[in-house]
Amino acid sequence: MKKYLALIGIVSVLSSCGGSGGSNQNNINIPGSINIPENQILIKGRLSGLVGSRNESGGIHAMLMKIFPNAFASTSTIAKVLVFTQSGNFWVTNVNNGIFSVGVEKGTVVGLVFLDANNKFIGYLNLKKDLDSLPLTKLKSGVKEIDLKEIKLNGNTFTPSYIPLDQELEFSEDEKNSLEFMDDFFSSVVKNPDVDGNGVVDLMENKFYRLGILYFVKAGEFGNKLTPTLNQSVYINGFRLSFDAFDENRPQYVEFTGPINSDLNNAPSSQANTYPNSTTYFSPYIGYSPGSTGNKIPPSGSYTVSYKGRSFVFNIPDQSSAPSRIVIAVPTVTLNQNGTINKLNWVYKMPAGNSTLSPTAVIREIEVQIDGTGTSCSSYPQPNRIYNSGMLKPGVVEHTLSCQNINWQSVSRIHMSYNDVYGNHYVITWNK
Repeated sequence: MKKYLALIGIVSVLSSCGGSGGSNQNNINIPGSINIPENQILIKGRLSGLVGSRNESGGIHAMLMKIFPNAFASTSTIAKVLVFTQSGNFWVTNVNNGIFSVGVEKGTVVGLVFLDANNKFIGYLNLKKDLDSLPLTKLKSGVKEIDLKEIKLNGNTFTPSYIPLDQELEFSEDEKNSLEFMDDFFSSVVKNPDVDGNGVVDLMENKFYRLGILYFVKAGEFGNKLTPTLNQSVYINGFRLSFDAFDENRPQYVEFTGPINSDLNNAPSSQANTYPNSTTYFSPYIGYSPGSTGNKIPPSGSYTVSYKGRSFVFNIPDQSSAPSRIVIAVPTVTLNQNGTINKLNWVYKMPAGNSTLSPTAVIREIEVQIDGTGTSCSSYPQPNRIYNSGMLKPGVVEHTLSCQNINWQSVSRIHMSYNDVYGNHYVITWNK
């Protein structure tokens, strides 16, 4: 079995962006429905038609291949299923007689891609129209396996006959909408896992590349209240792209180029966070000039990262729904008797939505950040920063400040900065 060191997604705090390392993950090859560890769930399916077995070389299959070669050429070579997360963990299993099953870590979101015997990409699993991944972040209690049942191939898209979003996976409609939006950048790798274009899927060569985004969002204002008013249509001030490279001999910088109106044209990375086995590169901040109106979002199209003298292309879908589909962390401030901040608690909502979202369904980690004047809890690299909570686990929805000397009157804004389950980062700002 190989091992692959996980590349964990973006951890960023306004002008200071960063990331963290991960842990080793074993590949798993499971021939059938057998016992698997408690922290895993079995994913299985059956490829439709005479497909999937690289050993099927005789009988009616061979006869039909000779009569209708074009009908079966793209499917009869399916040999493996590769399942991987946005952080680079992956599992691979063989396809035998059109059937596969593989154990996958619970609580992750994964892409499923199908390979030939030489690890060349054949196609990917599309769960529904705008969801090219399988989110395993909200499993019903007691569920040990998900059977996608019959899976049909059309072009390079594999579509299952069974969609588990309402049964084994208990997502609300708002959570489904959020996940469909959040997976846009991850899906660019699911649809093209051979980013370097050498004919072999990158993970099978112990490499991994992905594009992500950081959104900077103005969500509303506190006014004279301790719970801010959420704008029904939030305002996106700007964005930055991120490029994660997990390989060897990584350069000091890369260049980002996007479609027309992206404001990215061979733009050198403005920051690079380097770790033992990976580097995260950040594009310059792209925002509106003072006085401009509207939302600043990346236009749909092809984005190119110039890396080691090569062009890595990522196709990003339309982002115009971002202002209405970004998950918003809405805080409530609790004060001490002397007017200093004691704690914050928060809920997750969609803009213009009344229902709350389950944090573990869509959030990986969150940080409370406070800007203002006066006494600071510690020394921070961000201008006017007087408090950072550090990253908190997704199920945490309350934080008591580690120092109780931050005066509410001296606060200018609060940022609820989080990473979603796909590794994208959002800075949700509440002005005071």
